[in-house]
Amino acid sequence: MGAEEDRPDTRRHPRRRCFVAVELYPDGTSTCILGNLADISAAGCCVETPTRIEVGTALRMSPFGHAEMIINGKVVNHRVNTGMMFHAHGVEFSVPSESDVTTRWLELVEEISASDQRMKRYFGEKE
Repeated sequence: MGAEEDRPDTRRHPRRRCFVAVELYPDGTSTCILGNLADISAAGCCVETPTRIEVGTALRMSPFGHAEMIINGKVVNHRVNTGMMFHAHGVEFSVPSESDVTTRWLELVEEISASDQRMKRYFGEKE
């Protein structure tokens, strides 16, 4: 176990692990960056991407295939996973954790994650 795993989680909002494809649109660019939502809470999330997004960058994000479900946020931290060759970005949501937007977003991510788990069982894959 690493030091990060040994530390108790003291966040106000617990994180939920997930694996959901997302589209990211950093402010100031028309580029869409595809990423993986690795975990989520009512206050923010961790998104893994093939490219770096600078800390402080505001962005719009939606689950892949759900362009109508946009949530705004800001990159608050960044680390590189050199073994897997991806960038992990901590994103803080720009809306309050109790807002309808956040609630709908969390529900959709939960629904997508549950659907993915059912598909894995259907195809006999381990979860």
